Amino acid sequence: MNKDNVKLWNRIYFTMLPIISIVIYYFLSRALNKGVFELFLGILKIPMVQFIEFLYLAEILISLILLIVFFVIYELAVKKSRDEMVARFDLKTVGLSLVTGIGVSGISFIWIIIAGNIPEFQAHLSAMREGNAMIGGGSLHGVFLSAVVAAPIVEEVLFRGIVFGSFRKIFPAWASILVSAIIFGVYHMNPVAIVYASMMGVIAGIVYEKKRNLIFPIILHMA
Repeated sequence: MNKDNVKLWNRIYFTMLPIISIVIYYFLSRALNKGVFELFLGILKIPMVQFIEFLYLAEILISLILLIVFFVIYELAVKKSRDEMVARFDLKTVGLSLVTGIGVSGISFIWIIIAGNIPEFQAHLSAMREGNAMIGGGSLHGVFLSAVVAAPIVEEVLFRGIVFGSFRKIFPAWASILVSAIIFGVYHMNPVAIVYASMMGVIAGIVYEKKRNLIFPIILHMA
């Protein structure tokens, strides 16, 4: 196979891999959620009140399964062929990632306030509040473990590790950052969330491009 054919196949492969991975994530996460509900509520007959109280454990279990699946894809299909230098784990970069994440949160908060004054966004904000109230069963420790710890790890492995990492092999850095961030935003399927998720995706993509280490965008996402 000549070099032109190799380049063509690489372009096809690293364009399709992110799309296939996101489709797998969408259907697998929903199948796992449905399976958990059927197992505990339908088969084990656990009362709804008790199930909601420990819902965060089910969410963590689902996140763990998803993490294993996509980390394997990342390691075998994306990271394996990357030869760039990877930044070491250090407290300075961890601190910068935390501060950056907090800054992004502040900007997102301002956007949500602005969206709250726009009538067209009211229904979308209400849907966000209802969805957030269900995370972790509503308990503080449940929200922390599910939304602050588990979800960012899975999403960064998928959207920065696989999606951005794949695009980066065939497109310039700016295009890979922008496209992967927009995909990350659109996946939230809520006009209000799309804006701040896309913005966070851009910042996380820049951090990953510079450091080549997923731990830093994960920390940013958690913050």
